[in-house]
Amino acid sequence: MNVHHAALRLVATFGFIGQESVIGNTIYKDGLRDEKLPFMRPTDTAKQTSEMLPSFNSLDATIVDAFLDKQWYFLAPVIPKRGNIGFGMDLKLDARCPLPIQKNVLIVQENDIRVHQAWLHPSHVHGLFFVKPSVAIKEIPYTELYEWESARTRHSHALNHKHIIGLLASCERGDLNCLIFPWAEGGDLVEYWKRRDSLERHTSDFTVWLLEQLLGLADAIKCLHNAGASHGDLRPQNILHFTNFMNLQNGGLGTLVLANIGVSSLYDHEIPEPAHRASIQYKAPEVGNGDEVDWEKSQSWDMWSMGCIIFEFMVWLFSGLDRVKLLSSRRGVSELYGNPEAPGSFFWRNPQGSVEIHPTIHDEFTNLRAIPSCRENTALMDLLDLAQNDLLRVDPKDRADAHVFHANLQRIVTAMQGGPENLHTRVQDAPPESPGLHDEEDWLVEALHSPGSRHGSSPIDIPTKPTQLNRGS
Repeated sequence: MNVHHAALRLVATFGFIGQESVIGNTIYKDGLRDEKLPFMRPTDTAKQTSEMLPSFNSLDATIVDAFLDKQWYFLAPVIPKRGNIGFGMDLKLDARCPLPIQKNVLIVQENDIRVHQAWLHPSHVHGLFFVKPSVAIKEIPYTELYEWESARTRHSHALNHKHIIGLLASCERGDLNCLIFPWAEGGDLVEYWKRRDSLERHTSDFTVWLLEQLLGLADAIKCLHNAGASHGDLRPQNILHFTNFMNLQNGGLGTLVLANIGVSSLYDHEIPEPAHRASIQYKAPEVGNGDEVDWEKSQSWDMWSMGCIIFEFMVWLFSGLDRVKLLSSRRGVSELYGNPEAPGSFFWRNPQGSVEIHPTIHDEFTNLRAIPSCRENTALMDLLDLAQNDLLRVDPKDRADAHVFHANLQRIVTAMQGGPENLHTRVQDAPPESPGLHDEEDWLVEALHSPGSRHGSSPIDIPTKPTQLNRGS
C-alpha cells in the first residue's frame, strides 16, 4: 500500500503497536497527517477547540490508549544546523516527547546551570555534518532566568554573525528548560592554547590567521554594541574554537567565536536583568565589586577585556601557556602588587590610592616589545600598541570604543596584507622574565569545556517508557 509521505509517523505508530490493519480506515478516512500529531483526549476546556477524529471512535479503547502512549516515540524533533550559526528553533515539547539524543556527558556545572555535550541521532539533524552531530546543551533550571537568557541569546543570534555563537534551538520540555548550541570541536581559547603549546606557531600563516580572527571578533563586538548590547564577560573561556571540516580542508585553522554573551541586556526593559558577576580577572577598573552590573558601562569594559585577551594571546604566542599562567598567578598572590578588590586583574591600586595598570602587565609589555618580531612598523607591534594604548586604559573615557577598535585592527590587517615584511619572519626565544617572576605557582584555569571538569553522566534522558500527562490539544 502506498502511503502518503505526510503520514509516515502515523503509519509508524500504528505499525509499532501492531495495528497495521486499521491504517486505511483511520489515516485516509479522516485525512490525517503527521502535522496534526500529537493526538490527545480532549479535556472539558478543550472540547470547543479540539478537532474530533471520528475514525478513532470505532477503534477498541485499548488500541486508542496504545496509540496515544506510543505516538511520542515518533515525535522527537528534527534540529537543523548550519555551521556555527544555527537556525534558532523554538521547541515547546510535551514532557513525554523525547529529545533525539543518543548520548550525553555533563561537561561543567556552575551553580544550578549545567552544560552537556550531547550527540544527536543523525536522522534528526537537518543540515550537513562531517563528524558525529554533537551539540552543547545548556540546562537552565529557573523559568525566569531561562526566558531572559533565551531572549537575549535570540537577539545576538539574530545578528547572524560568523564570530557569534548561533542558537540551534531553545527547548521547553516538561521541567527541562535548555538552549542548544553547536559544539565547538576545538574547545575554548585556553584549551586551544594548551593544545597548540608544543606546536609550531611562529609562522606568517599563523600570525595572519590570528590577526584575522581578532578582526572578526572585533566586528562581532561592534555588531553587538550597535544593537545596544554588550558581551559583559569577555575572557578566553568564552571564546570558542570551531574546526569544521571544510575550513580545515581549505587550509584554514578554524574560527574563533564569542559565546556565553552573559550580560547582553540590549537595554530592553521587557527582559529581566538578573544580577551577574563579570569574571574578576578580566573586569575593568570601573566595574563595581558587587553582583549588580552597571549596564551603562558594560560596552566600555568589553574593550578592556579584549585588551586583556590580546595581551595574553601575545604572551602565549611568544612564551607559551606556562608564562600566561605565571603572570596570572603573580597578579593574584603578590604581597607587593596584589589587588584585594579584584585578585588576578590587570590593574591595581597603588599606595597613593590611584588605580594603575598592574606592574606585571607593564613589565611584560616592555619584554614583548624587545622581541624583533614586534619591532617598529610591524603588524605585531601595532597589535601591542592597540592593546596597551587603546584598550587597557584605566579611565574608560580614554578607552577606544568598538568602532575605533575595529577600525584600527582593520588597518593592521590591511597593512599586513601588503606583504610579508609587515609580519615577523622569525621569533626569538622567550623574552626575559620580569623581576620576581621566577617561582612557578599553581594557576586555576576556568575552562567551560575542560575535560577535568566533567562530572559524569547527564540527567537529560531519552524516555523509553513515556507516561501520559493531561494536556488539552
